[in-house]
Amino acid sequence: MILNHSAIGLLKCDRLYQLRVLLSIKESDDSDSLNFGNAMHKAIEAYHHAGRTLKNFDLLATCNKLGDEFKLNATLRGKLIGTVTTLTGFVKFPLHDTEDKPMVERKISFAADVDGTHVDVVGTLDEVHLNGNQTAIVLNDYKSSSYLTTPPLVEKYSFSSQLYYYMWMLNQNRHLIPSPYTNLPLQANYTLVLYNKSPVTVAKTATIQPDDLLIEDMIEDSVRKIKRIELLNQSGTIAAPLGRASDSCRYCGMKHICFSKLPLRDAINAAEKEPYDPLSFR
Repeated sequence: MILNHSAIGLLKCDRLYQLRVLLSIKESDDSDSLNFGNAMHKAIEAYHHAGRTLKNFDLLATCNKLGDEFKLNATLRGKLIGTVTTLTGFVKFPLHDTEDKPMVERKISFAADVDGTHVDVVGTLDEVHLNGNQTAIVLNDYKSSSYLTTPPLVEKYSFSSQLYYYMWMLNQNRHLIPSPYTNLPLQANYTLVLYNKSPVTVAKTATIQPDDLLIEDMIEDSVRKIKRIELLNQSGTIAAPLGRASDSCRYCGMKHICFSKLPLRDAINAAEKEPYDPLSFR
């Protein structure tokens, strides 16, 4: 079994996980925020590879290419340019691993045994660097949003499991961190970009400390849920959705199935298929 944080997020709804992962139903393409966020991450990675200097980084060409790749409209392309321009002032010099590779968009993995099930836990770290006085290793995750929520989105993200998951992953891969930094404590923060602001605004970051027990419990619970949904799927049963419609349903990539005018089975059979590759997700 391969498990990443994106798959864990799908488990908030049994049907969502079943449709996307087990039945390979392609998510609807109307998520501008998701496409914008993916383009932003790719642009940051390209900026790192250009040596973190605008002299070697063709910002307009990069954003236009990514706009084509992620099907961004003209408005979002303009916002992408503004976002990447702003973020160049926040990108840090990354820590290089024991193979002297910069820890940017770095895929890492860890093999675990959960109740007798072999699980390859995988993840992608946006950026790993040292803090200002080199007393801690900082895992930074870039997020984009069109607006702040109440409570502020930065607070909601800080208490989500994603950064705890990434820190747990990095703790399991301490061998990647070169001496003399190997045993430094970990911390993590979000850099939140509000791309609908004019000019583009970067919200204050929220720093959190590791909580390995939280993630170990979450992984064990996720494996149990997956086994239960797999049994349902093997029996030919379509899992029940969330108990009631919510914001999660409104923005769900499977709403075209659940809210289809067709009978559920017909909607599933008619839907476009796209195999779920856990290694291609964060």
